[in-house]
Amino acid sequence: MNLPPVYVGRRRHWLVTVVGCGMVQAACVIGIAALMQRALDQELASGNAPGVWTFLAGIVALGLLGGAARWVERLTAEYLGQDYVHELRLKMFSALARKSPDARSAEGRGAVPLRFMTDLNALRQWISLGQSRLIVALLLLAATLGYLLVLSPVAAGAVLAVLAAATGTSLFLGRLLEQAVVRSRQRRARLANLVAERVANLSAIIGFGRLPSEKAQLERHSRELGGAMADRALWTGGLRGTTEFAIRLAMAAVLGVLLIQLGQGQVSPGTILAAVSVVALLVTPLRDLSRVQEYWTAARVSRAKLSGFLTSEQSPARRNRAIAETHGILQLQDLHLAAGQRPFSTVVPAGSRVLVSGLNGAGKTTLLWTIAGIRRPLAGRVTIDGEAAHRLDRHSLQSSVGIASPALPLLRGTVQLNLRYRAPKADEAALQAVCVQTGLADLLGSWPALLDYRVADEGSNLSRGEQARLQLARAIVCAPGILLLDELDAHLDEPGRTLLRQLIVDYPGTVIFTSHDPVTVALADTEWQVGADGIRLLSRTSPVQPVALPVEMPS
Repeated sequence: MNLPPVYVGRRRHWLVTVVGCGMVQAACVIGIAALMQRALDQELASGNAPGVWTFLAGIVALGLLGGAARWVERLTAEYLGQDYVHELRLKMFSALARKSPDARSAEGRGAVPLRFMTDLNALRQWISLGQSRLIVALLLLAATLGYLLVLSPVAAGAVLAVLAAATGTSLFLGRLLEQAVVRSRQRRARLANLVAERVANLSAIIGFGRLPSEKAQLERHSRELGGAMADRALWTGGLRGTTEFAIRLAMAAVLGVLLIQLGQGQVSPGTILAAVSVVALLVTPLRDLSRVQEYWTAARVSRAKLSGFLTSEQSPARRNRAIAETHGILQLQDLHLAAGQRPFSTVVPAGSRVLVSGLNGAGKTTLLWTIAGIRRPLAGRVTIDGEAAHRLDRHSLQSSVGIASPALPLLRGTVQLNLRYRAPKADEAALQAVCVQTGLADLLGSWPALLDYRVADEGSNLSRGEQARLQLARAIVCAPGILLLDELDAHLDEPGRTLLRQLIVDYPGTVIFTSHDPVTVALADTEWQVGADGIRLLSRTSPVQPVALPVEMPS
């Protein structure tokens, strides 16, 4: 996927506004220079004081008009850049959601924020501060050089020679700057990934006594970033220094040429004033051009990174079908989870209890995530109540399938936020029912204060057992037709396992679960054994009856 075009829709109209403001600014610069020339050559020479005041009023009016045009141009350019990055930000979020979990993990914790913040800001600067200023600066340069050519072709030639030399130098420095930008980005991404990962695992670092070595590694990455940023500043400073030198050299060249011509009687004092004022008014656009090179260099690198980011590994079909009522009938058709595996097909009747077994790493979680629509299968499809899962709209899919897994962490916020995340329209009675059913009301607080209980990032302020109960409650809100439980009993105490077993038995829909607990495993009537060669269907004819389960609620 390529980056979207910049100038479409209203952004095209904003670009026209920027160009119009640039033309107004160029006309004001020429108008001010012409008024200065006439005031000095005609009005002051003739001693016509009222005429001088008239010309001064004209200069003030043109100055105000040029300032207003600059103001409108800057505001419009910012709207243009912000609107574009807003559109691109949404596309990036959608592309990130389409990537496989492995691809998202490969991006690194620090790299993704870098794409959304630094890269988008580089593009915004190029559009708002780079392209718009380039347009305005070129218009001003063309107008002023044309006017200077009328005043003195020799002076205009001197300015062109200086600008040509400065442009060549800037292009050379720009290539060096681009290399420095790439290096600094690499160092920043490494440091961002390191900080994000180490902060997330700070307890383990302290617990294993690795703080000094991790601090040393952080110091090394920080110094590398500092060195890369210093190199970037070196060539950025070179670009700006070249521009400042070119401005002063151009003014000196114009003044020197015109003074020689004045001594030869070829120009008037008003011409010198007009020419010098024109060159002085070029200071701002020339400085803008030096920054344009910086913005362009950073934007080129960012565009390459964002283009790769937007190329998703998966392109799911548009979800546009809905299910009026979920029954929990699941069908897997020629399902391939990985290359080299044989296809797997089966139909799961509503109300079934299916155990997914296999060694660690065999693909049990992958299978559950495929049914839930989190992953896409390598081949084949999942059908829910007769509808292909990848064709269902997001609301129907989430209403039909609930999943609880330690790999799907809790969100920072309240218990209510987490419970409503899968089922936003769940009423308070449904939330209270799942809190009682999972024992949350006994562990985290009485109702209704429980809804406002604060949950930290990934539930880090909760025990593993409390996290598992809240994840289970989130999955069963509004009773989806298919319930997926991924090793949920691994961190539950015996009362928690009792609740989980009773829920598996009593749940009104289809339950597909993984577990290593013999009592829980015995609840299944069907078993899917996941292995390196694929999935095998095994029949379990003697599940444990519900009456054999202890059903006491924890105190």
